[in-house]
Amino acid sequence: MGMKFIPLDRNSYKPIYIQIADIVASQIHSGDLLPGDKLPTEAELCQHYQVSRLTVRQAFLRLEWDGLIQKYQGKGTFVAQPKMQEKLDPLYPMEELIESKNIHMDILFKEFRKVYPPSRVRKNLGLEEREQAYKLKRVRSIAGNVIGMETRFVPLSIGQRFSRQDLREVPFLALLNRYPDTAVHRMAVQIRAGIIADGDAEVMNVSTREPVLIRETILHNAENKPVASGKALFLASRYEIHMDITQASDADKRVVVLDEFKRFKRAAGSRM
Repeated sequence: MGMKFIPLDRNSYKPIYIQIADIVASQIHSGDLLPGDKLPTEAELCQHYQVSRLTVRQAFLRLEWDGLIQKYQGKGTFVAQPKMQEKLDPLYPMEELIESKNIHMDILFKEFRKVYPPSRVRKNLGLEEREQAYKLKRVRSIAGNVIGMETRFVPLSIGQRFSRQDLREVPFLALLNRYPDTAVHRMAVQIRAGIIADGDAEVMNVSTREPVLIRETILHNAENKPVASGKALFLASRYEIHMDITQASDADKRVVVLDEFKRFKRAAGSRM
């Protein structure tokens, strides 16, 4: 179908670059332009609207900021695939949050085996150097489109409880929450941007150039004992995380500050 070149209003209070961005955005929102549709080149837009390349680039930057378009080096500019939105609630399975919106997420099982975990994971789980753990790797997709992958490590005593059928179908937190001694009561979360590793890109069947969000977690039970550790990768082009933050009371703030101060003193002491 392609983009419709709606005339500009040269007398409008709106700058030209905003008008161009609004023209594209309105056609995306109306469904005239669909995810994956290619947009006209900067040169074509410049020629049609008789504007500078800087004006067109400003319009595209505005659309990129809103997550409506995506540029691919050497290929052009395309309407972006809609991103999955997760309201960050670490103690609630992501799959259930998404399916509550009538969107089904497929879990593609990749592996579940005994390994010697990386030192960071071993430390998170409180394992000795020669102790093994179970490693679980699964890919997540929606309507055939990969959005992410999870890699989890659990102690052998916990991993042996899971059946292969469960590992192919059940959200990871739901597996842990089946048992009183592994039910998750606390989660330590670290979210960062990163570059996807070659091996992970191959498993997910995506390019190593894909930017990703990496969410590392340590899950603790009611006795504050770690029961699982690992990470989840989310393709940044197809996923975004939302958080609602409520202002803490002054008493709670003091507790947090005190905890941070204690942590800082311990870290400083270890370097002395």
